[in-house]
Amino acid sequence: MSRAAEVAASIPLGNRFIIGLCVGVFLLQTILNLDLHDFTLCPRNVLYQHEYYRIFTSCVFHGGLLHIGFNMMSTAAIGSLLEKRFGTL
Repeated sequence: MSRAAEVAASIPLGNRFIIGLCVGVFLLQTILNLDLHDFTLCPRNVLYQHEYYRIFTSCVFHGGLLHIGFNMMSTAAIGSLLEKRFGTL
């Protein structure tokens, strides 16, 4: 087994789900050419225009390839430690 396969196998299931969700949304965002500003968190829009979806979409939308790459690397590292310590919810 290669080192990459060992690392991938060591990532807990809940963490893999979150990483897969973020990568899937990023692919859709890229393919459909969605404007990032329509989905980022803007408290004024949430409070006064009742755009509550922004609370959730701001967590999974990313600004570019480097942005999602570094976020998913940190999610894999930190999230794996947390999930192993507290368990999968």
